[in-house]
Amino acid sequence: MRDPRGVGDPLDRTVTSAGAGRDGAPPLRFRLRLTHPVQGAVPLEAGKGWQVVGRGEAIPHGTVSRRHLGIRKAGLVLEARDEGSHNGTWLMGEPLDVPRFAGDGAVLRLGDVCAVIERVEEDDDAVDRAAIPGDAPSVVALRRLLGRMAPGAAHLLLLGATGTGKERIAAEAHRLSGRGAFVAFNCAGLTPQLADSQLFGHARGAFTGADAAHDGLFRRAGGGTLFLDEVAELAPEVQAKLLRVLETGEVTPLGGAPTRVDVRVVAATHPALEVRVRDGRFRRDLHARLSIGTLTVPALRERRGDVPGWLGRFDARWREREGGAPLEWAPEAMERAMLADWPDNLRGLDRAVYQLRTHLGPGATVTPDALGALAPARPGEAPGEASAPEGRPGKPSAEELRRVLEETGGSVRATAKHFQRDRKQIYRWMKAYGIG
Repeated sequence: MRDPRGVGDPLDRTVTSAGAGRDGAPPLRFRLRLTHPVQGAVPLEAGKGWQVVGRGEAIPHGTVSRRHLGIRKAGLVLEARDEGSHNGTWLMGEPLDVPRFAGDGAVLRLGDVCAVIERVEEDDDAVDRAAIPGDAPSVVALRRLLGRMAPGAAHLLLLGATGTGKERIAAEAHRLSGRGAFVAFNCAGLTPQLADSQLFGHARGAFTGADAAHDGLFRRAGGGTLFLDEVAELAPEVQAKLLRVLETGEVTPLGGAPTRVDVRVVAATHPALEVRVRDGRFRRDLHARLSIGTLTVPALRERRGDVPGWLGRFDARWREREGGAPLEWAPEAMERAMLADWPDNLRGLDRAVYQLRTHLGPGATVTPDALGALAPARPGEAPGEASAPEGRPGKPSAEELRRVLEETGGSVRATAKHFQRDRKQIYRWMKAYGIG
C-alpha cells in the first residue's frame, strides 16, 4: 500500500500513539509487544513525528537493526515504515517496502522477531491470569470487566465462538463470586424431555423409566453456580421453564412440587444469539434475563499477540503427558500462525500443536510448509474475513471506515475487499474523511 501523503517528515522524533480522547477521555496508548522469540514491550511515546525502534535493550536480537522500524500517529491508527533495516520488516505478512497504516492488533515481523501493535489497557489483579491468560487488549478488557461483574448477583451471559474458552471464564467468575458448588451442563443435542429432566429433576414414576427420583442440576448447584453451555440450543418449552426458575427462584421437577433454589446462572453461547431472538428461536424475555451482565469472549484472531503464548502452553501440556522436547518455531511460521484465522480458536491451536508434534516429532522446527493447511491464511489479507454479502455495501461512515482499517491492520487491499470497491476508492474515502 502506498502512503497517500508521501513519507512525511524525514526527522525522527518521538511520536504519540494517539491524541487526547474525546470529551476529556484519557488518550489511547499503544505499545509494540514482542512475542517471538523474545518477549517484551516497547512503549510508543507521545509526539507527532517518527519514533524509531530497533535493536538494543528493548529488542535484544541480532536480526534487528539498530534503526529498524519507524512508527508515528496517523489519525486514529498508526503508520509504520522500514528504516532501511538489513533484514527487512513485514506488516500483516507483506513486506513493508512503503509506509502503511497499522491498527490495533497489526502483526509485524522485524527480521526474525515477531511483534504486534496493541493499545494499552488497565488490567484487574483480582482475576487469575492462569485461568484467563493473555496480554491482548481484548483479553485484558475481558478480565477487567469480569472482575467487576463476577462478585455480583446478576446472571451472566458469555458470548463467544467455539473454542474461545468460555467454560474457563465461567469457572473464574464462579471463583470470584465466592459461591458454593460449580456445576456445568452442555445444553446441545438433547431432547426436550431429557434436558428438562437433567436441569430441573423428576419425581419417581414421572415418566416411563423414571425408577428413581432425580434432583436435577439446579438443586445440585444450590448455593453455587450453574454453567449452561450452548444455552441457545435449548428447546422452546425448556427455555420457558428456565425463565420461570430465573424469575421465581423456584424449580419444579417433573411430577414434583416446586422447591426454592439459590443458583447463579452463567450461560454461554455463540455471538449470533440476538439473531435467534429476532427470528423467534430464542425467547426475548429469557435473553433479557440472562444478558443483564454480558461478556464477549474474543476470537483468537482478535488477540493475535497471544497466539505464541498459547502455542507454548499447549506444547507444554502435551510434553507433560507424552514427554519430549518443545517445538521450535521458524519466525515465518510463527508469523503465519499469528495471522491465521483459526476458526476453532483455542481448540484448533491445540489440535495443530498435537499434529505438529506427531508428524514432525518432539523438538522439531516448525516451518511455514510444515504448518501448511493447519493454519490457512493469505498474507496481506484480513484472516478470517467473512465473505461479502449479496449486494455491494454503501459508502461507509468515517467511523466505520476507521474501524475496518484498524481490523485489517491498515491493509487497503483487505479494506477494499470488505467494501467490494477498488483500492482507489478507499484512498478517496480516506482523503475525504481526513484519515491518515
